Amino acid sequence: MTSAEKAYQAIREAIARGTFAHGAHLRESELAKQIGLSRTPVRNALQRLAADGLIELSAHTGATVRGYTDRDMIELFEVRALLESRAAFLAARHRSDAQVDEMRELCRRMEAIAEAEPGRRDEFAPLNNRLHMVILEASDQRKLAMTAKRLIELNFVLQSYRRFDSSDLERSFSEHRRILDAIAEGKSELAESLMRVHVYSAQTNFAA
Repeated sequence: MTSAEKAYQAIREAIARGTFAHGAHLRESELAKQIGLSRTPVRNALQRLAADGLIELSAHTGATVRGYTDRDMIELFEVRALLESRAAFLAARHRSDAQVDEMRELCRRMEAIAEAEPGRRDEFAPLNNRLHMVILEASDQRKLAMTAKRLIELNFVLQSYRRFDSSDLERSFSEHRRILDAIAEGKSELAESLMRVHVYSAQTNFAA
């Protein structure tokens, strides 16, 4: 891992954990000392985090952690619905057997964790994140996948999954299975429709 990547991951995880709250000022010198690096990789990491939409950079105030309103989250899901539904359509045409197997295993692991301890959202959230990533990879569309991945990762870091209750999780797991079956069976239009419904269902946890 390069110094810039190390700085990026450390600051990103701190934002996800809530160590750096919304509106917090991120000073290069302090971050460099905390992480144990020089200011240059920290500066590069902050620029990358700004491109991800996690922080805002200003010539006057420097770097601050960006806050997201419910309205912002609704818009984020709107874009995800467009991109990921198209990805599911294409995945049904281009997916490999290995990708289908990985998706089925991810579904199995998520459901097992939820059944054993429903409150362990921090454990199955990365698996959910990976499932959506595999569908994007299976679409065989690099530009589409690159754009959608950034939005999915943003959702993950912002921990939008914490708003899910047990009924939301059951619905989500059921939708995953139906989407996966459609992709595995090459039913592109059905996969597209199911993915659109799936993303919009998650959106309902945010008030307009």
